[in-house]
Amino acid sequence: MAKVQGNLDGLNKLTKLLKEDYTLRVGILGSRARSQHDSESGVTNAELGVFHEFGTVKMPQRSFLWMPLVEKLNFNNPDMQGLKKVIWKQLFVKKAPEEFYRTLGAMALDAIEWAFQTNGGGMWRPLSTRTEKQFSKRRKKGLPQILTDTGKLRRSMSFKILKGGQG
Repeated sequence: MAKVQGNLDGLNKLTKLLKEDYTLRVGILGSRARSQHDSESGVTNAELGVFHEFGTVKMPQRSFLWMPLVEKLNFNNPDMQGLKKVIWKQLFVKKAPEEFYRTLGAMALDAIEWAFQTNGGGMWRPLSTRTEKQFSKRRKKGLPQILTDTGKLRRSMSFKILKGGQG
């Protein structure tokens, strides 16, 4: 009877890495979430983000988080094919899960920035005439950029990697 031997150290290390509990959070986090967006309304960046992300009775939905993340970070998206290889290599070859999540977080912020730059890829409803007039005095000449009047919401985006079930 023949004996088969193999070294499974690499597989065991990979299995251990995959069992580590990592979470990537992307959005308006920490003190940026609690910061007031403007002194007139008293609304925080997080509250304003929820209003735009989901819409309100008076405001149409303008998703700057979910929509761009689904659109741009979809691994079936042809633009992702080269990047998919890079980030999977970090996880499986280099066995560096934190670097994997760091790269994924940076890609998520790029997708969110794309939404702000392109008015949601052209999918956000235009500003109402009333809103346009309200902000036209402060806005620079050129095409109106929705959700960028002060830039505070845009600058409040970040990501955080949590390890081991951290809150």
